[in-house]
Order: sequence, then C-alpha cells, then structure tokens
Amino acid sequence: AGNDMQTGDANVIIGMNAGDATVDVDRVTIVGTAAASANMLAASDGTVAVGYASLAVLTEGIGNTAVGAFSLDANVTSDYNTAVGYEALSAVTNDGSTHNTALGYQAGLAIAAGTHNTCVGSQAGLAQDGETFNTWIGYYAGGAVNGGASYCIGLGAQAMAAGNSTQTGTIAIGYQSLNALTSGERNLAIGYQAADAMTDADDNIAIGWASLGAANNTNCLRNVSIGNYTMDGFGDANPINNVAVGHQAMSGGLTDASDNN
Repeated sequence: AGNDMQTGDANVIIGMNAGDATVDVDRVTIVGTAAASANMLAASDGTVAVGYASLAVLTEGIGNTAVGAFSLDANVTSDYNTAVGYEALSAVTNDGSTHNTALGYQAGLAIAAGTHNTCVGSQAGLAQDGETFNTWIGYYAGGAVNGGASYCIGLGAQAMAAGNSTQTGTIAIGYQSLNALTSGERNLAIGYQAADAMTDADDNIAIGWASLGAANNTNCLRNVSIGNYTMDGFGDANPINNVAVGHQAMSGGLTDASDNN
C-alpha cells in the first residue's frame, strides 16, 4: 500500500496495491486491493476510495467518493462524483465536472459522459450513458434508458424502466409507472402501474392506481386521467383529448372514436 508515496500528508491507505503509484497526495482514504492504484496528483486530494479496484485509474479527478468494488473504476479526470455500491458509476470517463451520484448495486453502471444524474437503488439508471439531469430512485428505475432522454424523473421500482429515446422531461412516480415507455413524449404518470403499457403515445397525464393502465396505442394523445382505474380500458384504441376525473371514470372499453370527452 502506498509504495511510491513520498511527501503526502494525512493519508490512510490500506490494502494490497492500494494507492501504490501515487507520489504526493493529501487527505485521501484508500482501502481495498488495487483501490486508487494510479498516480493521483494534487487535484485528487481528499479522494475516498473503498473497495476492490474502486477509483483504480484516477489521476486528477476532483472530489470523488467511491465505496464498493469497481465503483468509479474507469474514472480518470471526472469531478464531483459519488458512487456507493458494487460497480456503481463504473463507466464514468467524462472529463471535468460531472456531478453524478449513484447508490446501489450497479446503479448508474453505464454512465460514461452523462452529468448531474442521481441513481438510487439496485440497477437504477443501469443502461443510461450520456443522458443528463435525470433522477432515478427505486429498483431498476429508468433501468433501460439510454437513448438521450434527459431531465426525467423516475421514482418507484421499475418506473420508466424501458429503453427511452428522446422523451425529455418525462415524469413517472409509482411502481412500474410508464414502465413500457420507449419514445412517447411529455407524459406524466403518478400511481401504481399508471400508464404502464404506454410505449410511444404523447402528452398524456395519468394520476391514480392503474390510471391509463392499458393504453398502448401511438395515437392515444392528450388525455387527462385522474383517479384510480380511470381510463384503464383504452387498450389499443386511440382516443384523443379526453378528460376523466373520479374512481373508474371512463374505465370501460373505449373505441377509436372516443375523442373530446
């Protein structure tokens, strides 16, 4: 541990090959085999690396904390990241201020160039790579998002878990809410399995248990559904511009002609 250290101050380095290539760094905590084993320079003062190969190649990244085997293990010069969990933020390579936070097994696993993301939960934000300003909280929340969807919020296990493309600003709150969404834009879903079958429909609002729960047609557009089981009978119909408020409102099987109600 710390084999090449010459002038560093206030450091804690424990583990085989831990901090081995660093010559002069201060106030770092490095614990674990091969943790922070590259030559860290002054910019990396205060780094925390705990776990096998955590921050293994860091040289100049500022303000990084990695706890867990392979956490932030590809980070060389990326700044202000916090990763807690096995392989959390394992792919981060972007240079400069990235401000990603991941907590959980493989949380934010594939984030490479993405910035300002928060992933909390096992495999939350798992496939995300270059997206920015997303918040995923819950098991596999936003798990397959990797096509450019930024500024999204997925709160709840498997919320917004399908592979998204360009749905900037989508909000899904509740277990499996908007779980199947792939390219639908400007949708808001709040509630258990709210709009959980929707894939590429746009501009819908679903609030309540299973609200808009079976809607899966591309042309299901601009509907407002508020209340448990509201509009849960749309299926593959393509109703447009409807408003339903109240328990089971418009919950029957609707047709393509069910517009402007």
